[in-house]
Amino acid sequence: MSTIYPIYTQMLSRAEREKKLRQHAKVVWLYGLSGSGKSTLATALEHRLFKNGYVIAHLDGEKDLLEIYVECSFETCRKRDVKGLYQRVDAGLVTDFTGKESTFEPPARPHLVLNTEQTPPEDSLETLYSFVLGHIRFVP
Repeated sequence: MSTIYPIYTQMLSRAEREKKLRQHAKVVWLYGLSGSGKSTLATALEHRLFKNGYVIAHLDGEKDLLEIYVECSFETCRKRDVKGLYQRVDAGLVTDFTGKESTFEPPARPHLVLNTEQTPPEDSLETLYSFVLGHIRFVP
């Protein structure tokens, strides 16, 4: 891993994942007012899918989310401009761009901060891997 830029051709494809798991990937986002039954329905769906052999990830914004802030200044992101977005912003083709016209507020209390401006990609990956592994490793 010599670059922080996303190299999508090297990532596992959705098709590869779906073939391995023998199921289609889908995000189901339940939203509504507090007390409307979102968590109740999500938990029941999680149990039913799991019981029927499906691999699922139940992300509850109130408890199951590991918030990881990838910190990097707007100026450095503009220099990287992997997707050409900043060039389009500078040309006036994109408005309300996050971090420029539209403010970006870093999370108040992330579980982990990765400063990719000051830390090489390999070191950021090791930190991230160790952190995530500590939360997902199953120890009977």
